[in-house]
Amino acid sequence: MLEEIPGAGERLLVTQMGGAVDYRDPSRAEHNVRMDVASAHTVFKVVREGLLPEISLVTSDVTFRSEIQVTRESTLYSLLSAGTGWKLLFREHLDL
Repeated sequence: MLEEIPGAGERLLVTQMGGAVDYRDPSRAEHNVRMDVASAHTVFKVVREGLLPEISLVTSDVTFRSEIQVTRESTLYSLLSAGTGWKLLFREHLDL
């Protein structure tokens, strides 16, 4: 987006899970970063260059909690599986 609309950064607020205090596999990068290294690199680069003034990184000890975990038995997983388009894409991402 910032390549297409360079001034958009000042209106964006990026929030991403950005690491972990006690990550379940310390030999691997955090999942979201590992799945799209190039995009993660771009985000950190534009923050460093001041094109994206603010980014909030939330560690996985906040987001990786059993009460919000989506499993194949979850109602949300079933709803996503029955969908098409973005719902199916999101469900497939959960299976990675």
